[in-house]
Amino acid sequence: MSKSNSLKHFQVRKSNPQGEMLLGTQCADGVVTGCGFEAFHPLHYMHMDNDGNRAGWTSFRNPGVFQVKCGDTVNGREPGIDIHCLNGDINLTADNGRIRLVARDIDILANGETTGRGHVKIEANQDIKLKCDGSFDLKAEAGYRLYTPHVGKVIANTEMKIVSNFIKGLSCASKALAGKTDPLNVTDFTTLSSYTA
Repeated sequence: MSKSNSLKHFQVRKSNPQGEMLLGTQCADGVVTGCGFEAFHPLHYMHMDNDGNRAGWTSFRNPGVFQVKCGDTVNGREPGIDIHCLNGDINLTADNGRIRLVARDIDILANGETTGRGHVKIEANQDIKLKCDGSFDLKAEAGYRLYTPHVGKVIANTEMKIVSNFIKGLSCASKALAGKTDPLNVTDFTTLSSYTA
C-alpha cells in the first residue's frame, strides 16, 4: 500500500441502482482512485488512479463492446482520432480474434534516429500473404534477400527480366569436394545456402 493511502481525505460515493460515481475511494489493492465511474455490472468501470502501482493510470474495463465513433464534422485535412504516446510502446492485443486496419490508404512508417532503430518487423508462425491488384514495388537501398530451406518459385506468365552488371548462379556443383580448385564459389555457396537470419 502506498504512503498516501492512509485515507486522510474525503471519500465520496454517489450512486443509484444503475451506477456509481467514486471520488477518492480505495481499491482492493490499496490504490486510491481519484475519480471513477462504475456501472451495474462489476466489470464495467472507468478509473483514474492517483497512487500506488497505478499512479497516473486511466483504466477502462467493460464486459461488452468498447466503441469509439467520432469525426462527424472533421474535414479531410485533419485527423479524426489522434493518439500520441510520448514514451513507451503501444500494444494492441486480440487473444481470440483478428486485428484489422481498414482505410482508403494505410501508411506504416518507422523513423529511427540511429541504425539500431527504424525497423519494421512482421512475423507469422504460418503464412504471410501479400496481394495487390496493381504493381508490387520493393526498393532496398542496401540490398535484399529471399530465403527458404525448401522450394522457391518465381513465376511470370508473360515475361521475366533480370538485369544486373553481374549475374552469378550457384548450385550444389559449388559444394566443397576433394580436389576442387574454386574456393570462392565454395565459400559463397556454403554461406548463402545456410542463411537463416
